[in-house]
Amino acid sequence: MLTTRTVTPEGFGNKNREWNSKQILVEWRESWAEINKRKFEQKGLAERIDHRALKAQGIDREPTIHLGATATALERQGIRTQRGDINREIQRRNETREALNAAQRILAEQCKTAKTAQAMEKQEQTEAMQNAKSLEEQHKAEKAEQIVEKMREQQKARDLAEIEPRMDAIENEFLAFKWELRGLKEACIEIR
Repeated sequence: MLTTRTVTPEGFGNKNREWNSKQILVEWRESWAEINKRKFEQKGLAERIDHRALKAQGIDREPTIHLGATATALERQGIRTQRGDINREIQRRNETREALNAAQRILAEQCKTAKTAQAMEKQEQTEAMQNAKSLEEQHKAEKAEQIVEKMREQQKARDLAEIEPRMDAIENEFLAFKWELRGLKEACIEIR
């Protein structure tokens, strides 16, 4: 904590309102992070501090609230506080968010793999058709196409059987999270 008044040989002067600007705050936080980075490097520590907000860092996580000295002391003694409960709820939501993001990444990778397999199958089918020179070869190609189509349908059925339960679970978690969030907003409004 610092005074916002200038210090002169005669004592404290007028308030320096520039120190209240967000730009100054960002500069101070950036300097603080840089000083810590150098100290960590000197001590051989891998940890780093980033002064930017989670969103600016590209981190999809809800920030927790500041507990303060009193709540921290009570929590350390095993006494639950309202602020501690809020942070535990935020942590739970962050864990749910991470689980949903992980499930979405898995589904996206599976879709990408399925599309690649389909593209390869299509390319192989096209090459087979181009190489068919006679009616007999065309007939064989048609049979091969039917088999490939049947295999593709079987693969689609397997993929759907695997993906649909995951999608349902993710959708249910998302809806539950949405209702919890609505309840928390209403609780916050009541508290205010």
